[in-house]
Amino acid sequence: MFLHKLTIDVAKEFKIPYYSINNNRYFNKIKQQSWNNFIDSCEEQACFGPIRTGSTKTIFPEALGEYSIILHLRDPRDVLTSLFFSHTYSHAKRKGGFNPDDNLRNKWEEEGIDKFALDNLPTYLERYQLLTSTLLDRPNVRLIKYEDMVSNYPEWLKSFLAGFSHLDIPQKSILGLINSPNSIDNIQQKLADKYNHEFTIPQSEDVYRHKRKIEPGDHKDKLKPETIELLNRQFAPILKLLSYE
Repeated sequence: MFLHKLTIDVAKEFKIPYYSINNNRYFNKIKQQSWNNFIDSCEEQACFGPIRTGSTKTIFPEALGEYSIILHLRDPRDVLTSLFFSHTYSHAKRKGGFNPDDNLRNKWEEEGIDKFALDNLPTYLERYQLLTSTLLDRPNVRLIKYEDMVSNYPEWLKSFLAGFSHLDIPQKSILGLINSPNSIDNIQQKLADKYNHEFTIPQSEDVYRHKRKIEPGDHKDKLKPETIELLNRQFAPILKLLSYE
């Protein structure tokens, strides 16, 4: 939800419409149309996202090169690890979205994290392959990483805001009369101060808390060596491409 909150603020700063599946107003419409059709049908300059890859093949708009795209990725091994705890314990249910029954959640818990990770491996491998092959090396795509977000949020934020550098920055007014100078640096400082607390390391780990453990490399502590070895082998090209060890 952090990315959703941040993007709301960024869209407000640049005074552009913001469309997100996290907004109940647009949830059903985006689900029905799929992201690519929804984006293609929008005639105004706007911000779309965060666009998660649950249905990767239907997120890319037709004129992909005409958009400024921020590709935010995380070590896929940590993604699978986090996914287990989120789906099994902490993720809120939503009709039409993530909505497993209690029996399924109990099944995931009983079978354990290693089986869960391996069961979901093919899906996430396909997603990473499609995202990287479609988006990387495009001049209009900016790659940023989860690991940088949690370890150095101000610098990560600078890279995130660079994805909006093609937009004019609206000048603020005081009482509708006096212009107050605004700049990308002002926006960055404001949002850095507002959200810096989001990346404080939790003192204890609670599986029912959304921010269970934000530090990178959690798969090394949670998965069996043989599971990690298999993930390393399957994700090897992706890990190398994204400079993950």
